[in-house]
Amino acid sequence: MTRRRIPIAILTSLQLMLGASALADTFTGTLGGKPVVVELSTDQHGQPDGGQYGYLSQGRVLLLRKSERAGLLEEYRVKSPGDEVVSGYWSLRRAGRGWEGQWLKQPGANGLPLHLEPAALPEETTQALGQTIQPSLRPELFNLLLAQSPALAIRTGKTQSQAGLRITPLRWQRGEALVAASVQLAEPAQPGDAAVNAALRLLLQGSIVDAEYCSAVAGDFQDFQLKSTITYASTRYLNIQTQTESNCGGPHPNAGYGSSVYDRQSGQEIALGKQVYQIDGPQQATFRQLVAATLKRQLSKDERGDECYAAYLADPAGTEYPWLRLNGIDGKGVIVSLGYAHAEQACGLDLTLPYASLARFRRTDAPAHFGKP
Repeated sequence: MTRRRIPIAILTSLQLMLGASALADTFTGTLGGKPVVVELSTDQHGQPDGGQYGYLSQGRVLLLRKSERAGLLEEYRVKSPGDEVVSGYWSLRRAGRGWEGQWLKQPGANGLPLHLEPAALPEETTQALGQTIQPSLRPELFNLLLAQSPALAIRTGKTQSQAGLRITPLRWQRGEALVAASVQLAEPAQPGDAAVNAALRLLLQGSIVDAEYCSAVAGDFQDFQLKSTITYASTRYLNIQTQTESNCGGPHPNAGYGSSVYDRQSGQEIALGKQVYQIDGPQQATFRQLVAATLKRQLSKDERGDECYAAYLADPAGTEYPWLRLNGIDGKGVIVSLGYAHAEQACGLDLTLPYASLARFRRTDAPAHFGKP
């Protein structure tokens, strides 16, 4: 049983900026002849009302929002809380499936030409993605394209050992506040290891752009620290744990972790709660009872009366907290994280449920090999 802080709510940069319901598309093109990647959201009339963009030569993220001046977007960055710097204006009109217009230093001034077309990933990136993170491709398209900027280059470290494997550290850093780190398998030994390496690098690149976004929205208070490590490895599986700490201008800093499980034979990520186990819907109450019974056995008598757990142990299916999620694997079984509201984050912990105890929740179409040595 491992105590954890409440897992961070992982949001794409667009969700952070515009809300989960916003519709957005990614474009590539030129601004003043320089290559840019642009993410635009549109209102109910199909007109741009916000977004973000970056020059491939710089990698920095700039924010866009609807201006008080009709028909314009305002380009800005946060300098400090309550102090925003407006650096220009965009005037756009539809051009086929894309957009064209001008970047203006001031409304009414002469501007730089803008040309945007719907974005597509380079073929080598598409091949690297394969089946691994395809479901999340669309919201990450802006990140993956801007991450090609030479300014966002990733450094490699000296080969070392992690979870019994030889790994190569990957790291990107800007100043003391923005850091993103991950790993590569230094000695691919299984058929899917190369695909896993490609997926991990792409995910790291996306995180780097998230860090740049944090810088744009938080100003002096920017802080983004992300580190992915291999916490469990066998000839079949890898468990990659990503720890994140960030303060990007919201009312509270975020801290927590999430895990991804990769099949080293196919190179694909295994979504435990979608491909292997059914723990929601009609199964949710039974699953909560199983976790509560396991927790009760591992807590002392005094701990069972703690306000963190008392209500849950007394009525596992009837309490709102904790939130339960399948959060990776280790050598004994599946890790379940118990998460709580921000004010009770010290209550969060992890439990490992043996594979055998989860047999009743196994999906009929689950991978036959999962849970076997």
